[in-house]
Amino acid sequence: MRPVSLVVAALISTAIPAVAEQDIAITVCEAALKARLKAPSSYRQIEATITGNLVTLTYDAVNSFNAPLRAVKKCTFDYKDLHFTLGLQVGSLEFDAHMKDARKALKSKYGAFDAERHLESARKETDSWMADFVEGVAAAKTVEGYPIHISRTKLMPGN
Repeated sequence: MRPVSLVVAALISTAIPAVAEQDIAITVCEAALKARLKAPSSYRQIEATITGNLVTLTYDAVNSFNAPLRAVKKCTFDYKDLHFTLGLQVGSLEFDAHMKDARKALKSKYGAFDAERHLESARKETDSWMADFVEGVAAAKTVEGYPIHISRTKLMPGN
């Protein structure tokens, strides 16, 4: 009877596919994202891809009004001395887009001359955004194996 149970156990263990271990770059990007979510426990990954030095996460979460949302988070990684660290490139692009949108909105509301006077509120929003970004980097640093050695990830140096 014992050999039969061993055979059944062996068949069951081979029939269940092993879950592939997630790339550490995805885990780091998720940590940075969750640090910024209002309800991090609601985070559910839909898709994660790595292209070059970019991780793209599609995810579901709830906002502060408990409304479900689907969104995309992109994390770039800088490469130096055989290690990847969470980069500032996407942050810089987001910052530039944020300031461009703020200037455009202010110009349409107040005119070109007065728009510059009202940029202080946009700068305050930017300070808040930068604080969120810094918080995301701090969260990334808590992930075991960060900074990421090139041998432990599918990330590739460059763009």
